[in-house]
Amino acid sequence: MRALVNQKLYFARLTLDQAAQAPHGEAAHTALLQATVFHLITAYRCYLREIAADNRLTIVADTADAALRQISDTAAPEFSELAALERGDTWLAHLLGVYCEISQPAPVITASSTANIPLINITESISVDACHEWLHALQDVMQQQRGNAQEW
Repeated sequence: MRALVNQKLYFARLTLDQAAQAPHGEAAHTALLQATVFHLITAYRCYLREIAADNRLTIVADTADAALRQISDTAAPEFSELAALERGDTWLAHLLGVYCEISQPAPVITASSTANIPLINITESISVDACHEWLHALQDVMQQQRGNAQEW
């Protein structure tokens, strides 16, 4: 599981590096930023599964939210730290919010509404700098928690 987490973090770095090179505002730039967010979320979800496996716990939930609610803090203290990071004004809460925003289904377009197709612009809530912050914060918390787990 750790290899999968590390792979997704690597993919996030690759797409983020490419996004930094792409002209701002173009479709490729937006697509690469969104891909970075998806890789970060996938890495986070895989990390939750890694913690569960290390603690011999089973996660049946599909989402990180449900997984955190499903497992008690006493079973794996790492979960309580991550649950706290998901709430409030934190980097993880912002990352999850952007993920929810960009993964919403597109509005249904009918024949009568084709003249005024609403465009969804996520460029205000996602940037190369924000993605760098999320990537480094996620790596830091994983490294710290993995280090603490090895001490035990």
